[in-house]
Amino acid sequence: MKKNILVLLIAFTAIVFSACTKYEEGGYASKIRITGTWEISELLINGEPLDMSSLSQGDMSVSLKNIVFEKDETGSINYTINSVLNNSDKFEWEFSDDKKFLEIEGSSSSTASSMVQFLPKESEILKLTKTELKLKGTILENSSVLITLVKE
Repeated sequence: MKKNILVLLIAFTAIVFSACTKYEEGGYASKIRITGTWEISELLINGEPLDMSSLSQGDMSVSLKNIVFEKDETGSINYTINSVLNNSDKFEWEFSDDKKFLEIEGSSSSTASSMVQFLPKESEILKLTKTELKLKGTILENSSVLITLVKE
């Protein structure tokens, strides 16, 4: 009888832990883990670092503040233009069925100038822990992007 209970307990434990998707660099898929406010700690486009704290074009500069993932699978990218105008672009997010990818779709009000276009529509999740999220994907047709976020 004890042997049957032990076998049942081991089988149950194996099923529970196999239901969690683990990532290449650590962590597992969880709506609770991804929910919150994140700062970009590193952004590589085609292997080259990009400083998202101060992007400029002509006389306009943009400073990214953070990215927020809400529990209801909505989110926002919050940024400042010319150190004065605070802006927020909305998006919707979800895990893929196998929980290996994060899918992001800009809201219907997003325009071509929206910051959401700089997030891959589908990112491979390399790491998702309580404090770190690492994504790999493609933006602007053919540019590879690697984003590391840390929870505020």
